[in-house]
Amino acid sequence: MPSLFPGNKRLMILFAFYVLFGGMYWIANSYQTNFEYNFWREAILDYALKALLTIPVWWLIFKVLKKSTPLLRLLAHMLLCPLYVIVWFILYRVVAQSIGLAYLQGYGAVWDIYIPTLFYFIQFGFFHAYEYWNNYQQQIFKEHEIIQSARIAEINTLKAQLEPHFLFNTLNSINATIAHDNEPARELIAKLAENFRYVISTGSKEYVTLKEDIDFIKNCLELEQIRFNDRLKVTYNVDANLMHHNVPPMILQPLIENAIKHGIAKSVEGGEIIISIFKVENNIVFDITNTMETAAIVDNKDTGIGLSNTKKRLAMLYGEELSLNIGKYRAQVTFKIPI
Repeated sequence: MPSLFPGNKRLMILFAFYVLFGGMYWIANSYQTNFEYNFWREAILDYALKALLTIPVWWLIFKVLKKSTPLLRLLAHMLLCPLYVIVWFILYRVVAQSIGLAYLQGYGAVWDIYIPTLFYFIQFGFFHAYEYWNNYQQQIFKEHEIIQSARIAEINTLKAQLEPHFLFNTLNSINATIAHDNEPARELIAKLAENFRYVISTGSKEYVTLKEDIDFIKNCLELEQIRFNDRLKVTYNVDANLMHHNVPPMILQPLIENAIKHGIAKSVEGGEIIISIFKVENNIVFDITNTMETAAIVDNKDTGIGLSNTKKRLAMLYGEELSLNIGKYRAQVTFKIPI
């Protein structure tokens, strides 16, 4: 059974297991006759048949019922053990008789029921013990990986916190050196610094209010409008009654960035981003639509890491899905979160 014990060492252990019990059978029976009669052929036939009959039983228990409950697997053993013993009992006698080997008869045949039954539970007890040990080792390995990943994540978090702080302080230093008459540049840097402040402050938060996230998005889009000028228009259709509700921080930013990168930026004449947030039953519905006056080349297969990460966040936090619809002159992303 190579699939049970992959690797030469485990095959050797399995082979040694049968040799041990076959040898015990040979010695015990030969000893009764003071070794005047050698039972080596009976021992080989006995345990060769047991090994062959073990294969389908093992396949059913450890492959077909691998993910079943312990109770179901136990019930399977209770049914398979008598079948295993009966089939072995009949086959052994048929083969032994055909090649002229001795076998127990009369009341002595009871031993040919008891011993195979005992052997069945011994060997499958061994198989289950190995399975448990193997699963335990895998669990330890996974726990070790999780601990290592947590350490790496902690280091990355500290680095991520240090880098925005450094940039935030640098922006403030640059802002202090700009002449007072260059107000547009000062406002630009101030908005950028405000965005960094928001990223830093929400780094350890699971949720923020919708108003906080919308204010952050407005800052981001105002910075983008400086870059695109008249090519970027923004419309907000946000229900004011929803502003106090909690949402995951920066849940909209990857979608806005996606709309600009894959829509507005690829259109010669630009377009408009429409942010609609409204209530439907017990859900807040988010609809991010960007429209282009001319056709933009938009990849319908994949639109970046940001969109993929947003899908994962929604699935993990709420079990919700994100819908993406791409047309020739528009792209629309919608999702909902429970209130």
